[in-house]
Amino acid sequence: MKAEDQRNLNNLYHRYESYDDTGTKYAYDIHFTTLSSGRQLKVSRDTGYVKFRAHIEELMNRFKDVHTIIVTDYTGRSKKCQMLNNPVEIHLLDVKDIDNTPRVILHSQTPPRSEQPERSGADILESLKGLFIGSKFEGLGDIAPVAGFIDAGHTIERLREKNSEQEKRISDLDREHNDLQQKYEMLNYDYEQLQDDVDDMANELDAYHERDRKNDQLMSLAGAVIASSAKNFLRQNPNILSGFIPAEQLAGLLSDDEPPAPATPMNTLSDEDRERMDDATVVFEWLQTLENEAFEKVGYIFTALRQDIAYADRIIEFLNGKKHRNN
Repeated sequence: MKAEDQRNLNNLYHRYESYDDTGTKYAYDIHFTTLSSGRQLKVSRDTGYVKFRAHIEELMNRFKDVHTIIVTDYTGRSKKCQMLNNPVEIHLLDVKDIDNTPRVILHSQTPPRSEQPERSGADILESLKGLFIGSKFEGLGDIAPVAGFIDAGHTIERLREKNSEQEKRISDLDREHNDLQQKYEMLNYDYEQLQDDVDDMANELDAYHERDRKNDQLMSLAGAVIASSAKNFLRQNPNILSGFIPAEQLAGLLSDDEPPAPATPMNTLSDEDRERMDDATVVFEWLQTLENEAFEKVGYIFTALRQDIAYADRIIEFLNGKKHRNN
């Protein structure tokens, strides 16, 4: 192995060890090529520095004719993950040393080199020709070894081209996936906005129902349908505040067997009566602002006052006494 290839291998060791220390998500594929066959897969989408080193050592020690190791790492273990770094090729054998390396020794009983007799170029060529007996290069004679190695080189190149096409296809699919993911996120954002609008409208509808229910309670307390305004309602339903405004000064009382009498025109009321009417209107409008429990309590007090206005004196005495104690 050349020094440059050893540095590349050491850099991979340091890279994956650093990823493990920092908790970086990654995975790697390991392919290898041999002198006797084309490109093969050692491991796919594995992760971890310790396992990576074990894979490399196994390739270097157990597979005697491994020529090149190709390592490609990704951002995760899923097949959809993008490439994290450019592929790294580690050449274990130099092409010019192939004839001299023990990795291509074919017979385990071959005596050590020092004990072998000197062989001529013709003998070596004849031995190589024997490798192609029964193959498609058998009829080429002396050039069979050369043609065989050229064909093997072309096979490796075709496999590399096919691998490049597959990697490009994966990259295109990743881009399509990212585009679809962005569209999904945009649609999901619009959906959430619409959902917020639906929630707001539902809250408004609940508030409307609550106001409508309070208005029903007011009508039930008054015993009549509310007319166009608070003043008209009080003119037509004076009993709701009986004891506060003299009954003889308010017109439009309802009878059991007759339709409501026309309301007394405002210009027939005295200034004092108009002021009392305005005060009554304020009281009525204030009633509409009360929440459920408070409204029921005030209605209960009004009912008691309508039954006996003398209760007002007791309430005033209680409030004055409480104010005195607080002071």
